[in-house]
Amino acid sequence: FKNKESVEFIRKIYTTCCSEDSPAFWQKLLLTPLNNPVMLSRYNITKDYEPLNKNDLKNEKYKNIANENCIVKDIIENKIAYIKIKQMLGKPLRDLDEQKIGSYLKKIKNYSALIIDIRGNGGGDSKYWSDFLVPNIITEDITYSTFNFYKKGKVYSEISNFLIKNPSSNEPQFKEIKDLNLQNFPNLSQEIKESFLYYQEEINILKPSTNSIKFKGNIYLIVDEKVYSSSEMFAVFAKINKWAIIIGKVTGGDGIGSDPWFDVLPNSGFLIQFSKSIGTDSSGLSNEEFKTIPDYIINKPINENLLKDEMILKVIELEKN
Repeated sequence: FKNKESVEFIRKIYTTCCSEDSPAFWQKLLLTPLNNPVMLSRYNITKDYEPLNKNDLKNEKYKNIANENCIVKDIIENKIAYIKIKQMLGKPLRDLDEQKIGSYLKKIKNYSALIIDIRGNGGGDSKYWSDFLVPNIITEDITYSTFNFYKKGKVYSEISNFLIKNPSSNEPQFKEIKDLNLQNFPNLSQEIKESFLYYQEEINILKPSTNSIKFKGNIYLIVDEKVYSSSEMFAVFAKINKWAIIIGKVTGGDGIGSDPWFDVLPNSGFLIQFSKSIGTDSSGLSNEEFKTIPDYIINKPINENLLKDEMILKVIELEKN
């Protein structure tokens, strides 16, 4: 982390999701490095952080993030809808998005197509799409599995001990790779087979919300190389479930998994983060290595005039056909 502002923001995020009365998620382990006194001294941070709340929306910085995060409009009136999402915001910052997108979804219920544009979206909170966006669109339950593979070491030990002490956590328990039927994982790399000892299988179930418009038209997801982390997981979801037709550039990857691990360099006090596992789909294909390949690859830059944007024009072409 390069500066004080970025550390302050990430501390505020984790103070929100890891409060004492929150469920027993392993992310609570991250509060230790985020409150490391050497790190706090390095960034000249002297105060504790209260969780994000609606009063933060009065802060000019957070207000601008919340107000400018999404765009909703018709590309072709009453036929092709368009939703642009810049970041996968967490609560309460996404409250305004939920209101704006929720109202727009009701309007476009009977449209022939919906475009969701996440170009440039570097991630944030996966609950943006898994708890809010997708459940307000789908017609029926969607179930899929992903896998995370771990090496033996500090990260595995700390999370494993936490899960043993907190069996009620929603995080899946660890199992040993030697007990995995590798015939079901044709794309699993030799490196994982030889160097990784443990895995977690995460079974995900997305259900339509009570407000779902149960959209029956075509859904298009537009992506680029900047799609990463939780927005990449959205692309993975769309790809493996054939939920949307994906158009654009090959994504940035690293979507399967959960929060990265934080640590503090002992001498300098710099806060660092890194992926704690390798995430794969149900065939063993590594998302970090192979990323998400669109159904239609278009290596063109974004055009601010959407009616001249190559990826939007591809949607219009497909809809005409």
